[in-house]
Amino acid sequence: LKYKGGRMRLLLPSHLAYGAAGYGTGSASGNNRIAGNQCLDYYINLIDNQSAYDDQVIKSYISANNLAGFVPAAVGNDTLDSNNKPQNYIYYKITQPGVGAPITSTSSVSMQYTVYLLNGMITSDQYNAVDGSGVTVNIGDSTLPGLAAGLTHTLPGSKITILVPSRLAYGPGAFSDGSIPVNSCLRYEINVISAQ
Repeated sequence: LKYKGGRMRLLLPSHLAYGAAGYGTGSASGNNRIAGNQCLDYYINLIDNQSAYDDQVIKSYISANNLAGFVPAAVGNDTLDSNNKPQNYIYYKITQPGVGAPITSTSSVSMQYTVYLLNGMITSDQYNAVDGSGVTVNIGDSTLPGLAAGLTHTLPGSKITILVPSRLAYGPGAFSDGSIPVNSCLRYEINVISAQ
């Protein structure tokens, strides 16, 4: 499989997969376990448009988890489709409205947050920090584009959930500690404490 857009089916014998030991924990019939001596059957699609794929992954996540109230927001115009529309979208939901001056691309924001992969695994938790102070970020400096775009839809005191496509998160580079794999879409749960 060498070309973008290509598809293949791959059958692996058990000795080239997880062997006699299997993988995971729990019941062999559960979703988190591959029993020993199991052959694997993979369907592989080589992505030719990561932005479109991420958008479909996020839409499927929203649908599969019966989530409501998420608003799509276009981010930037550096990647346009054939209709000259942005391909990069975040999806956000304000779960608690805030008050005060809107947050802008030059704001400094104090916030608490938890970051999840779309499989539910927590990759970072600053929401439950012992002192409750959270962290402060300057949106225009080193903030991920998807996170920055989501925060600009809030006010101080807001709580927001942001679904971020991989291109607007860490993209083809994994997070330095390995907790976020390459091309991962992310879910942020954020409590905006204050902004300047």
